[in-house]
Amino acid sequence: KSTRKHNLLRRLLLGNSDWQLIRHCPQPLWLVHHDAWRGQRLCAALDPLHASDKPAALDHRLIAAARQLEASLGLRADYLHTHAAMPRSLLFDAEMLAGYERFVLQHEERHRQAFDDLLAAYPEIAAERRHLLAGYAEQAIPDFVRANDIDLLLMGAVA
Repeated sequence: KSTRKHNLLRRLLLGNSDWQLIRHCPQPLWLVHHDAWRGQRLCAALDPLHASDKPAALDHRLIAAARQLEASLGLRADYLHTHAAMPRSLLFDAEMLAGYERFVLQHEERHRQAFDDLLAAYPEIAAERRHLLAGYAEQAIPDFVRANDIDLLLMGAVA
């Protein structure tokens, strides 16, 4: 399926019909854009803080797919997790507002630890290919893709 350009949220990634396909397709789905295929780099977007086992297994499936594509297509694979703490402006709890900086540091540490724990099972993935970025996924992932000339982005969804 060909993707089209959309607003900022979806400009690089996906439109509504694309997300519906992802949500309901029982098999892996390959979405392409109209740029020329360079075939050099891929990125697996991971989310290691899933609460239940089914979504957690998805990260391992994405890593396995990335490693397989890296080997079979000769791509360089990067692994990315983005996170963003709740903005101060959305907090209504006075105690939490007073300790907002501590809240943000704890949030960052929780995500760093979860990302490290996930990738600990893959010691062959070099540190320079592991990327933990602060920011909302809908902005941070496209920014990373553009800044690093990523040719193939692997993402997962659980219906």
